[in-house]
Amino acid sequence: MLTPWLVGSLKAKKYVLQQDGASYHTAEEVKKFCEKQGLEVLQGWPAHSPDLNPIEQVWALLNQKIAEYHPTTLQQLREATVAAWKAIPRETLNSYHTSFLKKLAKIVNTG
Repeated sequence: MLTPWLVGSLKAKKYVLQQDGASYHTAEEVKKFCEKQGLEVLQGWPAHSPDLNPIEQVWALLNQKIAEYHPTTLQQLREATVAAWKAIPRETLNSYHTSFLKKLAKIVNTG
């Protein structure tokens, strides 16, 4: 979600916003918002593209662990989310980060 703080940070540091090409990122309303805010957006990124960002791996693992609890109410979902997050070992998160750095180095060295 593009909060006012995030928009300001992106503009202040002259970052380029990367979103995949999913329809909710490429909708006219979103394009107009980004343009109005003066955000530079990376173009041509395919929908559901493989992502180097390790957070994608974390989300997948978190979703898998939450599903193991079979929550049926909002409260159960909240509890399952907290329990699932706590069940992910720090070493796993570190390994996602390390693999990201290795993949990034490969891309930089071959580009």
